[in-house]
Amino acid sequence: MGRRMARRRKQAPDGRLPGHQVTDGEDEAADGPLRRCVATGERLNKAGLIRLVVAPDWNLVADLEEKLPGRGVWITADRAQIGKAVERKLFARALKSAIKVEPELADRIEAGLVERCIALLGLARRAGAAVAGFEKVGEATRTGRLLLRLEAADAGETARGKAAGARKAGFETADVLTADEMGRAFDRPRTVHAAFLRGAGGAGESLAERMVREMGRLAGFRVR
Repeated sequence: MGRRMARRRKQAPDGRLPGHQVTDGEDEAADGPLRRCVATGERLNKAGLIRLVVAPDWNLVADLEEKLPGRGVWITADRAQIGKAVERKLFARALKSAIKVEPELADRIEAGLVERCIALLGLARRAGAAVAGFEKVGEATRTGRLLLRLEAADAGETARGKAAGARKAGFETADVLTADEMGRAFDRPRTVHAAFLRGAGGAGESLAERMVREMGRLAGFRVR
């Protein structure tokens, strides 16, 4: 995992520029499958991409789990690239069919990615692989259990200072979710500090890796 993840970033979690492919061809690289971005034309690691497919009603929908049937197109997980593709009708051109693209497509993708992040954090909490609160996060840091530190994107200056200290010390941090969003994962109104932990039968490591990808994709839809 990278050292820090900004709310709006141009690189995928693996350090590559996010991208994907116009068709679902299985090109492979040493660090994962590649897809071509319909907006940029670059063939990139799919970790930073969004797959979209045509629904039965001809609406273009995001396949965030990458499991829906049919031919798909891929696009960089970035609000600006979505807007570019819609404006230039790149989705229809790539799919070679008349499709419907809702004006709220980018907003719907962002909302879906938020829900995926909250679900992963909640799953980690229930597995004993995530904690909330500055004291618990600090304890995890001192005991060597810290995997990924989360700070609320709308946190105050004091909290941001603590996060900066953690980054300076070399810990992986992310400030993509808001305090309200993180709070939902812990069944409380707001959560400013949270962390994924090592252990829990390997659940912490697995869930943290998945969280890094989802937050990396979400970051491209959030304007600082």
